[in-house]
Amino acid sequence: MDSMQAEKEGKEERKQDYLKEKEIFWEIYRENREEEEEARLKSIILWLKAGDKNTLFFHNNMKIRRARNQIGKMQVENQEVKGTEEIKKVAHKHFKNLLSAIEEMAKYEEILQHTKRKIKKEQNKDMCKDFTEEEIVEAIWSLHLNKAPGPDGFTIAFYRNHWHTIRKDFVRMAKNV
Repeated sequence: MDSMQAEKEGKEERKQDYLKEKEIFWEIYRENREEEEEARLKSIILWLKAGDKNTLFFHNNMKIRRARNQIGKMQVENQEVKGTEEIKKVAHKHFKNLLSAIEEMAKYEEILQHTKRKIKKEQNKDMCKDFTEEEIVEAIWSLHLNKAPGPDGFTIAFYRNHWHTIRKDFVRMAKNV
Protein backbone atom coordinates (compact mmCIF):
# COMPACT_ATOMS: atom_id res chain seq x y z
CA MET A 1 0.00 0.00 0.00
CA ASP A 2 2.84 2.37 0.72
CA SER A 3 4.13 2.17 -2.84
CA MET A 4 0.69 2.93 -4.25
CA GLN A 5 0.33 5.82 -1.85
CA ALA A 6 3.80 7.13 -2.88
CA GLU A 7 2.91 6.74 -6.58
CA LYS A 8 -0.35 8.62 -6.02
CA GLU A 9 1.47 11.41 -4.19
CA GLY A 10 4.10 11.51 -6.99
CA LYS A 11 1.37 11.93 -9.63
CA GLU A 12 -0.30 14.63 -7.59
CA GLU A 13 3.06 16.40 -7.13
CA ARG A 14 3.81 16.21 -10.90
CA LYS A 15 0.32 17.58 -11.64
CA GLN A 16 0.90 20.47 -9.21
CA ASP A 17 4.33 21.14 -10.83
CA TYR A 18 2.77 21.10 -14.30
CA LEU A 19 0.03 23.52 -13.25
CA LYS A 20 2.59 25.81 -11.57
CA GLU A 21 4.79 25.69 -14.71
CA LYS A 22 1.79 26.50 -16.92
CA GLU A 23 0.83 29.40 -14.67
CA ILE A 24 4.40 30.80 -14.76
CA PHE A 25 4.51 30.42 -18.56
CA TRP A 26 1.30 32.42 -19.01
CA GLU A 27 2.49 35.07 -16.56
CA ILE A 28 5.74 35.49 -18.55
CA TYR A 29 3.75 35.55 -21.79
CA ARG A 30 1.42 38.30 -20.47
CA GLU A 31 4.39 40.35 -19.23
CA ASN A 32 6.12 40.06 -22.64
CA ARG A 33 2.95 41.14 -24.46
CA GLU A 34 2.55 44.12 -22.12
CA GLU A 35 6.20 45.04 -22.69
CA GLU A 36 5.80 44.78 -26.47
CA GLU A 37 2.63 46.89 -26.39
CA GLU A 38 4.35 49.50 -24.23
CA ALA A 39 7.30 49.65 -26.67
CA ARG A 40 4.89 49.96 -29.62
CA LEU A 41 3.01 52.81 -27.94
CA LYS A 42 6.28 54.56 -27.06
CA SER A 43 7.42 54.36 -30.69
CA ILE A 44 4.12 55.86 -31.84
CA ILE A 45 4.45 58.68 -29.30
CA LEU A 46 8.06 59.35 -30.39
CA TRP A 47 6.98 59.43 -34.01
CA LEU A 48 4.15 61.81 -33.22
CA LYS A 49 6.54 64.09 -31.33
CA ALA A 50 9.41 64.09 -33.81
CA GLY A 51 8.30 62.21 -36.92
CA ASP A 52 6.27 64.99 -38.42
CA LYS A 53 8.77 67.80 -37.94
CA ASN A 54 10.71 69.25 -40.85
CA THR A 55 14.06 68.22 -39.47
CA LEU A 56 17.49 68.92 -40.95
CA PHE A 57 17.74 65.19 -41.73
CA PHE A 58 14.48 65.35 -43.70
CA HIS A 59 15.56 68.39 -45.71
CA ASN A 60 18.97 66.93 -46.51
CA ASN A 61 17.34 63.74 -47.77
CA MET A 62 14.97 65.76 -49.96
CA LYS A 63 17.88 67.74 -51.45
CA ILE A 64 19.75 64.52 -52.23
CA ARG A 65 16.65 62.93 -53.76
CA ARG A 66 15.88 66.02 -55.87
CA ALA A 67 19.46 66.10 -57.18
CA ARG A 68 19.40 62.39 -57.98
CA ASN A 69 16.04 62.62 -59.79
CA GLN A 70 17.00 65.59 -61.93
CA ILE A 71 18.20 65.12 -65.49
CA GLY A 72 21.11 67.45 -66.15
CA LYS A 73 21.92 66.42 -69.71
CA MET A 74 20.86 63.94 -72.39
CA GLN A 75 22.55 62.36 -75.37
CA VAL A 76 20.26 62.58 -78.41
CA GLU A 77 21.45 61.47 -81.84
CA ASN A 78 25.15 61.98 -80.94
CA GLN A 79 24.39 65.44 -79.63
CA GLU A 80 24.40 66.48 -75.98
CA VAL A 81 21.34 68.41 -74.81
CA LYS A 82 21.56 70.49 -71.61
CA GLY A 83 19.09 72.67 -69.74
CA THR A 84 15.61 71.94 -68.52
CA GLU A 85 13.76 73.57 -71.41
CA GLU A 86 15.84 71.84 -74.09
CA ILE A 87 15.43 68.47 -72.39
CA LYS A 88 11.66 69.05 -72.16
CA LYS A 89 11.50 69.80 -75.90
CA VAL A 90 13.52 66.70 -76.83
CA ALA A 91 11.46 64.44 -74.54
CA HIS A 92 8.19 65.87 -75.86
CA LYS A 93 9.27 65.36 -79.46
CA HIS A 94 10.43 61.79 -78.75
CA PHE A 95 7.22 60.70 -77.06
CA LYS A 96 5.02 62.49 -79.57
CA ASN A 97 6.73 60.56 -82.35
CA LEU A 98 6.58 57.33 -80.37
CA LEU A 99 2.91 57.58 -79.51
CA SER A 100 1.73 58.82 -82.89
CA ALA A 101 3.45 56.21 -85.02
CA ILE A 102 0.28 55.30 -86.94
CA GLU A 103 2.02 55.38 -90.33
CA GLU A 104 4.41 52.72 -89.10
CA MET A 105 1.48 50.42 -88.33
CA ALA A 106 0.85 50.15 -92.08
CA LYS A 107 4.29 48.52 -92.42
CA TYR A 108 3.28 45.87 -89.89
CA GLU A 109 -0.10 45.16 -91.48
CA GLU A 110 1.62 43.33 -94.32
CA ILE A 111 3.57 41.15 -91.91
CA LEU A 112 0.67 40.54 -89.53
CA GLN A 113 -1.63 39.26 -92.27
CA HIS A 114 0.57 36.13 -92.48
CA THR A 115 0.35 35.30 -88.77
CA LYS A 116 -2.34 33.16 -87.21
CA ARG A 117 -4.85 35.14 -85.16
CA LYS A 118 -5.07 34.00 -81.53
CA ILE A 119 -7.93 36.33 -80.65
CA LYS A 120 -11.24 36.03 -82.43
CA LYS A 121 -12.89 39.15 -83.86
CA GLU A 122 -15.68 38.99 -81.25
CA GLN A 123 -13.12 38.80 -78.44
CA ASN A 124 -11.21 41.73 -79.91
CA LYS A 125 -14.42 43.71 -80.22
CA ASP A 126 -15.22 43.02 -76.53
CA MET A 127 -11.72 44.07 -75.47
CA CYS A 128 -11.85 47.30 -77.49
CA LYS A 129 -15.21 48.51 -76.19
CA ASP A 130 -15.38 51.07 -73.38
CA PHE A 131 -15.75 49.67 -69.90
CA THR A 132 -18.77 50.52 -67.85
CA GLU A 133 -19.09 52.27 -64.51
CA GLU A 134 -20.18 48.94 -63.00
CA GLU A 135 -16.91 47.33 -64.13
CA ILE A 136 -14.94 50.19 -62.56
CA VAL A 137 -16.84 49.86 -59.28
CA GLU A 138 -16.35 46.08 -59.31
CA ALA A 139 -12.60 46.56 -59.83
CA ILE A 140 -12.27 49.08 -57.00
CA TRP A 141 -14.33 46.98 -54.58
CA SER A 142 -12.23 43.88 -55.37
CA LEU A 143 -8.97 45.51 -54.21
CA HIS A 144 -7.44 45.51 -50.72
CA LEU A 145 -8.51 48.53 -48.63
CA ASN A 146 -5.02 49.59 -47.49
CA LYS A 147 -3.32 49.41 -50.89
CA ALA A 148 -2.62 52.50 -52.97
CA PRO A 149 -3.06 51.77 -56.70
CA GLY A 150 -1.09 54.81 -57.83
CA PRO A 151 1.73 57.12 -56.88
CA ASP A 152 -0.63 59.68 -55.32
CA GLY A 153 -0.82 57.60 -52.13
CA PHE A 154 -4.62 57.46 -51.99
CA THR A 155 -5.70 54.06 -50.73
CA ILE A 156 -8.62 52.02 -51.99
CA ALA A 157 -10.36 52.88 -48.71
CA PHE A 158 -10.23 56.56 -49.75
CA TYR A 159 -11.83 55.80 -53.13
CA ARG A 160 -14.56 53.69 -51.50
CA ASN A 161 -15.30 56.20 -48.71
CA HIS A 162 -15.52 59.15 -51.10
CA TRP A 163 -17.00 57.34 -54.09
CA HIS A 164 -20.21 59.40 -53.95
CA THR A 165 -18.11 62.58 -54.39
CA ILE A 166 -15.50 61.43 -56.93
CA ARG A 167 -17.57 58.93 -58.94
CA LYS A 168 -18.30 61.10 -62.00
CA ASP A 169 -14.77 62.48 -62.31
CA PHE A 170 -13.14 59.11 -61.67
CA VAL A 171 -15.27 57.32 -64.27
CA ARG A 172 -14.60 60.07 -66.81
CA MET A 173 -10.86 59.90 -66.10
CA ALA A 174 -10.82 56.08 -66.39
CA LYS A 175 -12.67 56.17 -69.71
CA ASN A 176 -10.28 58.79 -71.11
CA VAL A 177 -7.16 56.78 -70.30
